Amino acid sequence: MTEDITQTTIRFAATDGWELEADIYTSPSPKIAVLISAGTGFPRQFYTGLAMYLARQGAVVLTYDYRGIGGSKGKDLAGSGIDYPDWGRLDAPAALNALEEAAPGLPLTHLCHSVGGHFVGLMPNHSRITRHAFVSVGTGFFGGHHLRNIPSELYFWWVLGPYLLLRYGYIKPAGGWRGEAL
Repeated sequence: MTEDITQTTIRFAATDGWELEADIYTSPSPKIAVLISAGTGFPRQFYTGLAMYLARQGAVVLTYDYRGIGGSKGKDLAGSGIDYPDWGRLDAPAALNALEEAAPGLPLTHLCHSVGGHFVGLMPNHSRITRHAFVSVGTGFFGGHHLRNIPSELYFWWVLGPYLLLRYGYIKPAGGWRGEAL
């Protein structure tokens, strides 16, 4: 049944003109449209298996790269001026618009992974979404973290991250960070 699913790579602009790249997975007879908003440092290809599964169930699915990530990287990450909330204020709304264009009239579901869930409140067009599904979206409260993860989180946020930002102007995959450059 996978052969019935079409996957298309598209490019579209956020409201400030930043070019974003996305993949659209289309079912032959879609009943729903699903936007997948990634967690920090996850390129859209991480969600390919999930997107294919949802498309086989009758969805049009859009996965996208936030500015500075994967196909939406741009030329100079250190000098880009990207502000983390831009992903929610500018990129997620543009991705929703692109999904609506690809799947007109279908009810919209937003599948949010990690920080993708935090950005919902920054989306000026979030009211057009019928339902949200949150996967591993934390509260931000440090006390809610698993004790075994606290040392690595402290290392990333208070040692590695600040060092890489000072040294390179961005967080590159080094010193244990396995995600995309940020």
